[in-house]
Amino acid sequence: MNQPTKTINRLYILLAATLVVLFVGGFVHAGTAGHGKYHNKLVDCDKGDSLRKAVRRARSGTTVHVTGTCYERIVMKRDNVRIIGHDGAAIDGSTQPAGFVEFTPMVRITDATGIRLKNLIVRHSPGEGILVQGQASAKLRNIQVHQNANTGLLVDQARVELRNSKFDQNLSGVDATNNASLILRGQVSAQSNLGLGFAVSNAASAELRGGVLNASSNQGFGVVVEGGQLAIFNFGVSQGSQIIADTNGACGIALVAGGLVDIIAPPPLYFSGANQVSAQHNGCGMLLTTGSRLESPFGAATFQIANNQVGMQILGNSDVFVNGGLNVSNNATGMVADGAGTITLASADGSVAPLSSTISGNAAIDAVMNFGSRATFGGNVSVGSLVCDGTALVRGTTTCP
Repeated sequence: MNQPTKTINRLYILLAATLVVLFVGGFVHAGTAGHGKYHNKLVDCDKGDSLRKAVRRARSGTTVHVTGTCYERIVMKRDNVRIIGHDGAAIDGSTQPAGFVEFTPMVRITDATGIRLKNLIVRHSPGEGILVQGQASAKLRNIQVHQNANTGLLVDQARVELRNSKFDQNLSGVDATNNASLILRGQVSAQSNLGLGFAVSNAASAELRGGVLNASSNQGFGVVVEGGQLAIFNFGVSQGSQIIADTNGACGIALVAGGLVDIIAPPPLYFSGANQVSAQHNGCGMLLTTGSRLESPFGAATFQIANNQVGMQILGNSDVFVNGGLNVSNNATGMVADGAGTITLASADGSVAPLSSTISGNAAIDAVMNFGSRATFGGNVSVGSLVCDGTALVRGTTTCP
């Protein structure tokens, strides 16, 4: 064999070896591999690997693949790091010091952007399960957060997208606060928690963008909006979203301290009732107080408020503007307005909307208007029995007797 042939053969061998290294080097046990800006790590906590150390040492662009149960707290401060669980991977706080402690999560994401958590179980924390805070942004997908002593997921100022995740058997399920932003996609469950299921507070916002929020079977409240906003906006992809708040110990949905629920549809979908809100089998279906507001001005939602002790309580100068789709029936008492602001179940211009509303078929009284409450019932609204005190003002197709 001449020298050029030997040289060519050696080049083929080197090329083949290089391809093999690049192909299998993507996953190296407890180590880093890859090339360029993307890296992969494989951590097996059942074999003694440390997820905490792997995340702390991860460079931007690293994906950490984890298996087993990791009994350690995780802190994420570097941008564009992903943790992907396999085969039921869990972060477990059962070996942490006992006692209810706030802001001591099992997973802390602080000021890091582009974080991804997927296919993980987070459980048994003496504090929160997951805390996302500061200027952080994260996407959480297929996450199960349960049996934590405090909140399952706390979002404090940060931005989070939730998809197909469960938060159950915590003190509270999910809480977004202090100007936080939360987007819900797919199936998001906040059920069977000791206190409340889902909360938005202190100028935070939560948006359903083609999602289902199920906040049922909590011992306290299902959904609480306290000085924040829960919305289904007028994007086509958002239509068909659902808020389910059934079988809670207190109220299904509570709007307090200027809380807002806003449901809108784009013009082609006006009065479609495509979005569903259910508040059934609770102590009270829906509570509005201290300057709060419920809005569905274009008939974008159908509200089923049934089989509660009180269907709707509207107190403390709170407002309701629903143009079609509100059904309050089969409760002990239907709607109670006491010191309410303005209740408008009609269009703003007086026209009759094609989607109807009903407040009837309740066991005791269908509607009560007291202490200066004001209401307008349009031509698409059916009201059964109505009781008013001398200070109430009611106009439209139904007036005070």
